[in-house]
Amino acid sequence: MLLKNILEGWANWALKEFKILDPEIVQMSKLRLLICDVCDMRTGQICNPNKQGVNIETQEIRNGCGCVIPPKTLSPHSECPLGKWKKYEY
Repeated sequence: MLLKNILEGWANWALKEFKILDPEIVQMSKLRLLICDVCDMRTGQICNPNKQGVNIETQEIRNGCGCVIPPKTLSPHSECPLGKWKKYEY
């Protein structure tokens, strides 16, 4: 994951806390979180880099990215390592 995407996610996390984040980004995040909430790669709030899954687009075995999930879902340019967010891109 690119550093700019990580920073974007955390910046949007702060904006969300102050209730000044674009509502479309908030909605995108909610939809992404619904996917992450039931994902086997998730351990607590982390996309666990020690777990593996199959990317739904490429069929490649991928590890979790290691990111904190709630802020990552707020970064429109971030991607799920398993390709599950494609329909919820901003």
